[in-house]
Amino acid sequence: LPGDIRGAFRRLYDRRRRLILQGLDTVGIPYGAVGGGLFVWADVSLYGLPAEEFCLRLLQDTGVLMFPGRSFGERWEYFVRISLLAPEAKIVVALERLATFVTTLPRESR
Repeated sequence: LPGDIRGAFRRLYDRRRRLILQGLDTVGIPYGAVGGGLFVWADVSLYGLPAEEFCLRLLQDTGVLMFPGRSFGERWEYFVRISLLAPEAKIVVALERLATFVTTLPRESR
């Protein structure tokens, strides 16, 4: 492939992944280890909402789209999938909106 395009994509997605993980760390949302896919799995159970409701409210209130994990089985009911495919500038805006959104939700003690 011309100009090591695979390496360029790896670096691009690594920057996006690190940006997302930093944003999740900032708001205190735990996540799973990233193993090379194009999504980050995050655990939103501390808000007491199933991922489907969390994602719907996030989309309605902020315009940010995350994917509920339940389609992968009941085990993932409180997990969301966050895509690495958006440009970095959009990821930054989405993380800012997510941070504001979660301040409106009660946190459950674990």
